[in-house]
Amino acid sequence: MFAWAMDRVAPPQIAKLSTRGGAGNVPVYALAVMGILTLMFGLLLVYVPNFSYVTGSLLQACVFLLGCVAAIVLPYRLRKIYSSSIKSEILGVPVVSIFGAVGAVFLGVMVYYFVTNSAFGAVTGSAALFSVVVIAVGIVYYIAAVIINRRAGRDLRLTYREIPPE
Repeated sequence: MFAWAMDRVAPPQIAKLSTRGGAGNVPVYALAVMGILTLMFGLLLVYVPNFSYVTGSLLQACVFLLGCVAAIVLPYRLRKIYSSSIKSEILGVPVVSIFGAVGAVFLGVMVYYFVTNSAFGAVTGSAALFSVVVIAVGIVYYIAAVIINRRAGRDLRLTYREIPPE
């Protein structure tokens, strides 16, 4: 959430630290958002029939799968960043791409079984609908963040042009 706020995908208030009390710098807003989301997920587990923890696992697997795909293409898509890092290759293939491919295969199989095997509970009506809604809300949220930032004169595509940002 801090990275999102720093990158302007989330409102900067999310990363604001409170100095009140003896605890020091506490990310009150970020903790409040996470607490509300956790409470909502807990209520879904208790009150929605056929909703399971596997639904959350399915969504996490999808996110990690995207991370693996990013690892595969990073050395080719962002050559300058890859070249300035610790390059490690096996037979001319970047190790990060190799590990990304292994992870993508593993997670792809995992997602496939979550989606096609009702024994896991991720493809029951409410769980499947929840998964689709979460992914759709994420896409809509990001598009909204891009539009809002574009209107303010900021281009989110420039966020990762330089890593780490100077």
